[in-house]
Amino acid sequence: MKRALLALVVACGSSQPRELPHFGVPFATGPVAGDGSGSATGERGAVVDDDGKVRHDDDGFHFEPTPGCTEVERKARAAELQAMSDAVAQGSADPKAVLGELHAELAKPCLDYLAPAVALPASVSREHLHDAFFHDGFGDALMQAADGIRAKGGVRAIIVPPEIVPDLAGSDAAAIAPLACAGSDASCARTASYVTRAEAAFDARYDKDRKNVLPVEACDGSQLKEDDEIKWPHTLEDFVSCAAVETSTTLRFAAPTLRAPEHGWLILRGRRGHYDWADELRAYDLATGAAYVVRHTGQIIVDNGKPHGDDAYTGRLAPDQVRELTFMLLARRAFVPVRTWTTKATVPSGIPIALPPAGTPPPDPEKWPHLTWADDGQTEIAYAYVDGAARVQGTFTWPAAADWRDTYLDELLAVAEAGLVRDCAPAKLPATSVLIGPAGSISQIDASRAEQDAEDHALDALAETLRSKACRGAR
Repeated sequence: MKRALLALVVACGSSQPRELPHFGVPFATGPVAGDGSGSATGERGAVVDDDGKVRHDDDGFHFEPTPGCTEVERKARAAELQAMSDAVAQGSADPKAVLGELHAELAKPCLDYLAPAVALPASVSREHLHDAFFHDGFGDALMQAADGIRAKGGVRAIIVPPEIVPDLAGSDAAAIAPLACAGSDASCARTASYVTRAEAAFDARYDKDRKNVLPVEACDGSQLKEDDEIKWPHTLEDFVSCAAVETSTTLRFAAPTLRAPEHGWLILRGRRGHYDWADELRAYDLATGAAYVVRHTGQIIVDNGKPHGDDAYTGRLAPDQVRELTFMLLARRAFVPVRTWTTKATVPSGIPIALPPAGTPPPDPEKWPHLTWADDGQTEIAYAYVDGAARVQGTFTWPAAADWRDTYLDELLAVAEAGLVRDCAPAKLPATSVLIGPAGSISQIDASRAEQDAEDHALDALAETLRSKACRGAR
């Protein structure tokens, strides 16, 4: 199966504090070019303590001050950030006021160079603000950044701080509004396990991909030199923006507590597989776990893409696994990408440590490339969740995707279906009007849209043959 790399432009209670990582990792870059502000290696002059000794971090890097960052200003930033951190820790800080103070801090000397890497949310909950400061180390990372540019052996680096999980807004907030909790709804507590399990899965992938040090190649153009459309960073401001985009992210749940869907039907329609494939229509009842499955199977090479067999059966699977899958489908937009770790980013040689003239528009983070992938065996599975008059529908990619949310949905679906037992169905198949819905999609090389539509109609007819397979007394 062929995998292609695509260059896409992308936007990029109380818990214990997370210890900030040490960065004892060698950098793969050459000497920093002189910028006229220091020695031939470009050193601007190290920051010294009150006793006149050069100050170093735990990895032996000394600090070079950023433009306008005097020792007086640095100490002022440290005091202001500490006061802010104390207020957040005590729970007395208003999140809106803290965001305003952070905006002001990022406009002052010692932190102004870092502004392109810190995309503050429009609003944030107290819980997420507290987690950012005392679990992810956001406040400590800002203090580290205010110390200046790291320098050692002709290499420079900046601190890229974690991000604050935002409140959902706009269409994302509207998409989850139907799942809003009522105070007496017991299912609201159950979704905490769904969210915890999902975030643990996302963090496992994050820990595998995450690097404490962002290599210089991430923002110097060497990874995608053939792409002449991209203007790689030549200024400090552009580099900081690029480093923020290229730093690894995980997914965090940005919504308030939501209720779990406990009844209704989940309808899945689409092709699974590539060389050996099955066009499927599946209907799962959230209340009982009743399952109705119809399939047309074939092989791309042997059958020239035409179906050679069919299968139709009923059964049951674990209701809570279907509910968790449905919850993740409905709430997927509430899981947002954020950095949750402090990273040190290597500055490409030749970039001067200088700020842009006043009034210069900030860099657009969407102009930086990001590697993703696609696979010719991927298909789009269409889903519809129907509960009375309410209907929510969409698609997700099968069997894995660059979007971790899709891959996690695939895993939940595989787990639920692994426990499917063929038997009579404990609930009657819903009306034909419920089953008919959006179609999945596959490559036009494998089948035309007309052929896919014909397959869907044939599956609809095959599903009607299962209406007599409900258990006696099924509702």
